Amino acid sequence: MDNEIEQMPYEALIERSMNALQAKNQFHCDTWKLDEADWSVNQDEGTIIFHAPDNIMATAPVQIVGTYDQSQGSWMWSWANSSIDSALTQDAIAVKAYGERKDNALLTARISQIEEYDAWQLTALACELNNQQGVYRGIAGHTLVFMTFGEVSLKQI
Repeated sequence: MDNEIEQMPYEALIERSMNALQAKNQFHCDTWKLDEADWSVNQDEGTIIFHAPDNIMATAPVQIVGTYDQSQGSWMWSWANSSIDSALTQDAIAVKAYGERKDNALLTARISQIEEYDAWQLTALACELNNQQGVYRGIAGHTLVFMTFGEVSLKQI
């Protein structure tokens, strides 16, 4: 991890992470309509697949950062969720390691009571710390699945 990030106050790092994420996700929305795409994750392959308008399929390596239970208002880090393949928890583990160095309980507790906006901030932090290309929030019933993704490959289908 670069020294600049290590020295930055947490609030400033969150602001930087959210600003960077907004720019990254806007690029994906403008380029291939991330905001209108259907999605699926293949945990065995470690990929997220988006079926976007105009017959575009976007594929990218994926990491699951955590899940947010809307009915409970609770966040669970992916590394604490046994249903998530451990290979897909590396971005979240990097945030946990950062949290341990900074003595930040929100980044190290298995489950926290937070608002959905906070879940976006935590996932933006994971995106920033791991140099990912964007974030996607998928909906699975009452659960929101927060994921980071890497370089996107586009294909006309």
